[in-house]
Amino acid sequence: MPRRAKMLNLVNRKPRKLASVLVPLLTSFILLASSSVMAKEPTRVLLNKDSLEESAVQHYQTADLIQINDVRQVSLPIISRAIQSAKLFSRMSGFITAQYVEIGDKVNKNYVLAVIDDPEVKAQEQKILANIASEQAEKELNQLNLTRVEQLANSKLVSDAERDLLRIMLRQSNAKIDALKSELAQNLQRQSFLSIRAPFSGYIVEKNIELGDLVNADNPQTDTYLYRIANTQKLKIIAYVPQSEIKFLTVGDNINATFTGYDGLIINTQITRMAKAVEESTGTMLIEAEFDNTSLNLPSGLRGIMSFDTAQQSNAQVYWQAPISALTYHQGNTAIVGIKDGNKRFYKINIISQSTKNVVFTSKLEQIEKVILNPNALLFNS
Repeated sequence: MPRRAKMLNLVNRKPRKLASVLVPLLTSFILLASSSVMAKEPTRVLLNKDSLEESAVQHYQTADLIQINDVRQVSLPIISRAIQSAKLFSRMSGFITAQYVEIGDKVNKNYVLAVIDDPEVKAQEQKILANIASEQAEKELNQLNLTRVEQLANSKLVSDAERDLLRIMLRQSNAKIDALKSELAQNLQRQSFLSIRAPFSGYIVEKNIELGDLVNADNPQTDTYLYRIANTQKLKIIAYVPQSEIKFLTVGDNINATFTGYDGLIINTQITRMAKAVEESTGTMLIEAEFDNTSLNLPSGLRGIMSFDTAQQSNAQVYWQAPISALTYHQGNTAIVGIKDGNKRFYKINIISQSTKNVVFTSKLEQIEKVILNPNALLFNS
């Protein structure tokens, strides 16, 4: 065979061999590519609302709540006062004829402190007694006359009108006697006012009279009292609390008190009373705290300092700190979403302060474990 013919035959045979090799390879490549594309296509699953909600809340970030207590010691000026104190005035006019006590004396209830002499009152007593005796005699006479008339009336010797007149006269005598006895009782009561007596047991802390002084009950003035008596077996601490600190205190809270000049003496007691009203002129509220002074025997009027810790009071304010990203809104109020025992709920809060990182607030929180960050991105039932 000529050389040219051999070469043409060889050329025609090579494409058929190459095709027989490339076609299976190309087919395998296409199948592999098709299976790879099908593997990358996502599986489509229809989710109901509960499945979507559960899927959404399984991925969130949380943070711890930090409790911040308002721990401060508040100190306020105080003054001690007797549990009972009274200024004694005279209800009768006259001269002091007896004076039995001095300042510092201890007296019991109803003890006579001084005596006032009023001759006119005693003279009125004698006059009333005389009038009573006169009316009693008149009554006896009317009674005898009535007895006689009633005996004669049975014999028709006197008229019924005369008998009725004597009966009326007897009743008038009884009425006059009763009126005079009432007047006598009033006079004796007035005479009892001539003795100045202690209204309760205590100490005489002021005395403004001396033997022979004239007292005038017809012109009483607040600065004309005779004595001032105080019961110091119990003392009460008087303090005026600024309105910024009132919220920390309530009746029954513990306080400590110290008095100037009594170093080392600390009175531990409880608040007994609160005024429940702020004085407009000073912006303070009056509080009182009583303590037993029987063994201490402290005088009233001592000045000192009352102190209390804000964190130890029953009304102590608790503050909470959380990241700023925990804030959300619920039903028109600023809120956070807390987690307790795996359950999530909204908590309304009152913001006290905030920065670019954290927020400080107050709220009626339960013992929640965590707060959810960026809660607006979550889908769950509130």
